[in-house]
Amino acid sequence: MGLLDMALGNCSAISADQAQREYAMLLAPGERIEQAFQDVRDRYLLTTTRFIFVDKKGLTGKKTEFVSIPYRSIRMFSVETAGTVDTDAELMIWVTGSELPRKLNFARGQNVFALQAQLAAHLMR
Repeated sequence: MGLLDMALGNCSAISADQAQREYAMLLAPGERIEQAFQDVRDRYLLTTTRFIFVDKKGLTGKKTEFVSIPYRSIRMFSVETAGTVDTDAELMIWVTGSELPRKLNFARGQNVFALQAQLAAHLMR
């Protein structure tokens, strides 16, 4: 993750294997992390059954909220690619029971199409 992307809060891919080891305590038996991303403080995990948001709270980041969204609760999502002036790509996810979408920004060069393809595959099941 570059310094500019870090300052802008853009996500970059991290190792799914590393995330699997780090967040094993969150996973159900047989559940696997398929893709993982991080921004400055937070992590975003796509597993075989759900999307997990790891949200660090406060100045120190010692307090953490884990938001688990089963794929069946995702109503829709959109992907917006980076442009000339707008240098980040965006993924927005609308969840049942919430009017506002969850928004993730991705650094230029991150493969948001692979992410959206995997998300679409889970939603089609």
